[in-house]
Amino acid sequence: MRAVVYRSVGAPDVIEVADVDLPEPGMFEIRIKVDAAALNPADVAAWSGLFPAPAQGSHFGLGWDVAGAVDAVGPGAAWEVGTPVIAIVQGATGVVRAQAEYTIVPSNTLAHAPTGIDAVHASTIPLNGLTAAQSVELLGLGEGQSVAPDGQRQSMAEGCRASGVTVMSM
Repeated sequence: MRAVVYRSVGAPDVIEVADVDLPEPGMFEIRIKVDAAALNPADVAAWSGLFPAPAQGSHFGLGWDVAGAVDAVGPGAAWEVGTPVIAIVQGATGVVRAQAEYTIVPSNTLAHAPTGIDAVHASTIPLNGLTAAQSVELLGLGEGQSVAPDGQRQSMAEGCRASGVTVMSM
């Protein structure tokens, strides 16, 4: 299968599309056939060298957010093949990540894909949604409080509304 990888750190020209082995799900893991994967600042940090570099002769994949369908289920995981899902591919490094034809995730890190939006847009939800939820928690926001996120923070606004926080537009 093909995957977006980097073998050393540096400028964007260290990124390449490579043939890699098809990953097999282990205990409590799910293999996703990727329909779309988002590009995040964390990916830039990875290939730029802010995360550990791959060992000599090895590579790391790119991508955190993925939308696709369950392709294979490891022992102990309870998902049906063909189910549309979104997920975060955990960890800053790994041989196969979201920007590949297939990826592996722990079965507790994926969710049913939202209906009514395409895979490209759905793939932007996992890491942004997690960041928004963590921000609401970190700031201690709750019912009766107000925030005014800028126009680029839709996930933050939705997370606040879900917690009973009033969201004001700027």
